[in-house]
Amino acid sequence: ESLQPPIRRRTVSEVTRDLNIDPIDITNMEVGVSDRAAIFRLNDGPPDENGDPIGYDTGQVTQKAYPVPRLGNNRIRYIDLKYQFLSPADVDFPWKTVKTDGDNAEGIRLGSRKATDSLFIGAATVPRGLNLSEIDRTFHTTRTRAAAISATQLIIMRAALALDVAPEEFEILEPRVRDGKPLLQIADMLVNGSGFARRLGARTADGTTLVSDLIRSMTGSPSDDPLIGQFLDEGHRKTCSQACYRCMQRYGNRGYHGLLDWRLGLGYLRCFVDGDYRSGLDMRWEHFVELRDWPEIAYRAAEEIARLRPSRTTVETTGPANLPLVRYDGNGGTETYVIVHPLWRLEDDAIRSEAVFAEIARQKVRFINTFDALRRPMASMENAFPELQEQERTNE
Repeated sequence: ESLQPPIRRRTVSEVTRDLNIDPIDITNMEVGVSDRAAIFRLNDGPPDENGDPIGYDTGQVTQKAYPVPRLGNNRIRYIDLKYQFLSPADVDFPWKTVKTDGDNAEGIRLGSRKATDSLFIGAATVPRGLNLSEIDRTFHTTRTRAAAISATQLIIMRAALALDVAPEEFEILEPRVRDGKPLLQIADMLVNGSGFARRLGARTADGTTLVSDLIRSMTGSPSDDPLIGQFLDEGHRKTCSQACYRCMQRYGNRGYHGLLDWRLGLGYLRCFVDGDYRSGLDMRWEHFVELRDWPEIAYRAAEEIARLRPSRTTVETTGPANLPLVRYDGNGGTETYVIVHPLWRLEDDAIRSEAVFAEIARQKVRFINTFDALRRPMASMENAFPELQEQERTNE
């Protein structure tokens, strides 16, 4: 029996009417601000044996003799609270509650709502060959959602530096897709807004915004940026392949620690600045700080996978980019896996025209991205992306 506690899924989403986002010159970015955003915190409850949330079971009761402080003195008065919904474990205590005529409810989801200011950063176009918009919670799209979450965290951290406030003054919202393109969302933590989101999204005299200038700072000359420059320390780069407490992790974002990756987030942000960015498909690893270490990280991920079954697995390289290739000799024959970048599109037939896949497209292979390979190597093999030949037969 697993000793791992059940995971309760909590999300923060936003609803805005009449959202207008405008392009930022000389970028691939669109920015908008809303002062009428409704922020919803949602709790789907504990999962069932399959991991699907099932909500909470409740019973309607009147709580007896509930203690309430009296105003102006230290005395306590006791009142009965009607129409309370408690868990079944708390309902059957006659000295605390009285069961009412209301029916028990099953599968209840919890939610809260607040109004505040929100900031929206969208991509005007999606660079060719990249996947930025599949950001749901399935196995194969976690990598893209992680990139979007990491990018949003970088924006929050950089904005906190620029405004001299704590990152906790901002609330990260779930990224979403608008017209087929990704949209990052940030809100003020305070109800009715604290002015930070509006300040980040307000137009400057030259037609840009503070948030677009901060993103360009992080991606333009990263070594000169006060945030990203710290990440590029040689000691940090060699020891941190994803995220750590020296860079992105902090107590306030502990719920996202499993998704954070500073290289992946920075690459995602670069797509908002440069619509021609290829994230390594053009094999220009040395031109971008987030890609400079990726070939080494990818090979290390392949070696970690090989260690799971060392007697049956070998690691090689393939193609003009020397992408790591893992061969596993199982009982059903040899299986071949190629390690790829998390932002690369793999289901598109156009992948065959990319130079980085020149030799791979002629082989019977499956794909594992470095995000999954580093975090869940066994599951990444079991859920490796379908073979190219298999896709071709499906499309015929």
